[in-house]
Amino acid sequence: MRYLTPLLALTLWCSCGNLRAGISAPIPFARLSSDESRILVVRSGDAASDHPNVTNPTLSNGEEIDFLSLFPASGVYGWPDRNLVYEIDWYCLDRELLASADLDHLARMNRFGNEWALKFYSSGNETSTYTLDQLLTSFASEGFRPFATWDWHHPWHEDFDLAGERVTLTTVGREIAGFSIGYHEIHTFDIGTGTLIETDVRNGRFIVLLVGFGGFFLILLTTIVLAIRSRRNKKLAEQDAAEQPAT
Repeated sequence: MRYLTPLLALTLWCSCGNLRAGISAPIPFARLSSDESRILVVRSGDAASDHPNVTNPTLSNGEEIDFLSLFPASGVYGWPDRNLVYEIDWYCLDRELLASADLDHLARMNRFGNEWALKFYSSGNETSTYTLDQLLTSFASEGFRPFATWDWHHPWHEDFDLAGERVTLTTVGREIAGFSIGYHEIHTFDIGTGTLIETDVRNGRFIVLLVGFGGFFLILLTTIVLAIRSRRNKKLAEQDAAEQPAT
């Protein structure tokens, strides 16, 4: 027992170190607007400047912007004057944020989906919020979603892309007992207003499986009914034969 406590402490210390250095650790990032007149800065404020995986944005002339030393807080700034356009009071991972070409409009995703799943912003002000109940039309519970050891959660999304002014969000393919049923949604939003434009539900494989299982059970049920009826008719015939008087 006296050796167990130090071993447990060492294990916890190593685990914490792995979490601090893991891929889910907060990594600050920055993006330039299409005309390079603005820069978007997102940083957590938790010793972010010491993170080894920080990538500085590069201007078209080859100049690299050391954004952590130039911008102490998250927000959108003018470039090169560095004047604050609007501030940001939240943090997210780089892949969880989409921005319009002028950085006026943002779409931010919550990979865990707790409380909210998707938010839209205009000039730093929240315009729309969507929950998992709105984005997962069926088979929404965690039991229908695969489990990911990365950050230990049940992912609810797959693709999160921006083309022009349209945000496309593809939800995770659902599964039953580890078997994919091919059910998922493709949502299209307007990044400027945060309005949901279209929802395309893909359930082809699920319908095929449903029809297949339905057909199988129908055939099975028909076979059972015919077998019962045949046995009953045979029994009735035997009873009739037994009741007939001998000649």
